[in-house]
Amino acid sequence: VAGGLKNTVRVSGTEGENIVVVRENRQNLKRSVQLPRFVYAPVKKGEVLGSVRYALNGKVVAENELTANENIDYKHLQKNFFAKMKDKIKFGLFSR
Repeated sequence: VAGGLKNTVRVSGTEGENIVVVRENRQNLKRSVQLPRFVYAPVKKGEVLGSVRYALNGKVVAENELTANENIDYKHLQKNFFAKMKDKIKFGLFSR
């Protein structure tokens, strides 16, 4: 999670539809997960972040959303000691 308090967020699949596949075709059923490499903070619990697709012989037969399991807030960056001193000097000298 870019700019977030945590680097990662767990996702869960939503309940989708049931599909029936003939036993002989089970090896032809493929699952693919679509998720971005990263997301930007904030992330809200329940926000849709991606999907899972099931394809049989190349044709999509089912798709479920992947949603965030938790909230991830912004990371508020704090200035270090030297950055604070630089600001005090800069604003103290040039504030007239």
